[in-house]
Amino acid sequence: MTTLSYGCSHGYRLANDGEGCVVCPAGSFSSEGACLQCPQGTYQDEEGRDLCNKCPRGSSPSGSSSVSQCVTECQRRGLRCSDRGDFLSAQPDFLSGRWRCVSSEGAELQWTNREEPLTDDQCSDLLRSDTCAAEPTCHHVALFNTQTQCELYSTHTLNTHCNTSAQTQGFLGNPEAELFDWLSCSLRVRGGASDLLVFRKKDLLVQSHFDNRTNVSSSYERVRMRKALSGVFRTQVFRRTSLSDALLFCSDGCSADACCHGFTLNLNTLQGGSLLCGWLRAPSVLMCDDEDWDVIGQAAANRECGAGLTYNEQQRSFLFDFGGQRFDITDSALPPDSKNTTDYKASIVRFQAVYLNTAAAGSASCATAEQTPPLDASVQQRFVSVSEEEVLVDPQRKPPSLSFWLNKRNYDSQQALLWCLSRCEEEAACRPLLDRAPNNTYSKKVDLSGPVRSFYERVSFQKMVSYSVRSRVTLRDNTPLSEG
Repeated sequence: MTTLSYGCSHGYRLANDGEGCVVCPAGSFSSEGACLQCPQGTYQDEEGRDLCNKCPRGSSPSGSSSVSQCVTECQRRGLRCSDRGDFLSAQPDFLSGRWRCVSSEGAELQWTNREEPLTDDQCSDLLRSDTCAAEPTCHHVALFNTQTQCELYSTHTLNTHCNTSAQTQGFLGNPEAELFDWLSCSLRVRGGASDLLVFRKKDLLVQSHFDNRTNVSSSYERVRMRKALSGVFRTQVFRRTSLSDALLFCSDGCSADACCHGFTLNLNTLQGGSLLCGWLRAPSVLMCDDEDWDVIGQAAANRECGAGLTYNEQQRSFLFDFGGQRFDITDSALPPDSKNTTDYKASIVRFQAVYLNTAAAGSASCATAEQTPPLDASVQQRFVSVSEEEVLVDPQRKPPSLSFWLNKRNYDSQQALLWCLSRCEEEAACRPLLDRAPNNTYSKKVDLSGPVRSFYERVSFQKMVSYSVRSRVTLRDNTPLSEG
């Protein structure tokens, strides 16, 4: 007996019950007796076809049945587009009502963000001058002659002009701090054009480099560490200013001082809001990597890394350590909505960064900002060197850690080792799980002759459902473990 089998023509598939053929719908094509969806970037607006059409421009979702489903990235994002669907240079932000320029790929130029409407011609000129965005030292751009010419201005001190109020002395119990009621900086450009349009780069504070040249060349680099343990020899406090203006003013002043090797900026909410600029001279230790930084101790390192605050229960006030300069913070200086010490720490520091002069060579006539305290060499006896086999290197993980930079002017390699071991000894644990291979690794020895609390750790749980006691020993305070 012969079994009959049926086949379908191109553009059709066999019906589910096996009797007859069904046409492939729009948005699909036939292949080996089956109807398959048109892949992404294609469409088919007719039934019974064995292929799909490629989108003339843009892309489309799978199973598209019309050329209208082919949209460009500009159309998909709902922005201003040309007839071909390309990005137009000037784009409004419908949420904020501000305008900004975008590239032909749709990348936004953050520094062009402004309240006044922009035209496509203006943005086209800015895009042609996009060297400013790629050049770390470019600070602002000037357009003139109906936006047919542009000039780029660097962070050179001659391109800005800063004014301050009269200086007074003293801030939060520190008599040496220089206090200014306000600071304002203006941009300098060449005049003579009636249609001048000036843009300042928006992300100046987060640039990796910042050049400010006076009589000698100097280049400031924002380092990853955000806190200097010491080295601040001059502090300027501004009540009313912007971070950008403070950055220009501090770099200008530091550049003119041969003994200034950098500065640290701190924006806080003290006394209604103030900004501190600390001039640095050979800071011995920098700490608080971007991944460590947390003003309330909730970062991966689980330490109060950045705020530099200690609370005095009896006096009900904070001691604020700003790179070795100390300030007393009473309740009257704190934000009125603060409720407790944790809230204080979380609300005081809003921004902090360290900028170092990579070209500074130092001068023998400069007074030493600090004396490096002597280190206890015996600390090395309380650590044991760890072999490579005992260290797990996992680049995908970011284990809890604190990072430090030690100044070579203050520490040689042996002193740096002793400093790190001493700092580790203050911590409850240092675990050998790293995200990169180290040169040398040391592990703290367990001292079984000390009190029990030296090697027990309190867990996060507060209740036991059940437990079993194997033995019970009565211990007096600080009873050595060997006796217990």
